[in-house]
Amino acid sequence: MARLPAEEAAPILFETAANEHPRIRAQALATMRTLPKGEPDKLIAKALLDADPEVRLTAVRVAAA
Repeated sequence: MARLPAEEAAPILFETAANEHPRIRAQALATMRTLPKGEPDKLIAKALLDADPEVRLTAVRVAAA
């Protein structure tokens, strides 16, 4: 993902953040740190309410970065 421009990576990350597997959702969120500020805000807010604690913790880390 780091090699893709943000405008190409963002849709892939948003789709991946909705994956059924918590670790994949968490990794997508962690990768969103590379996107311009503001783009992933709604998705991070949603992830703060995720059923999986790893996803919620990752969302907090990304929000604080």
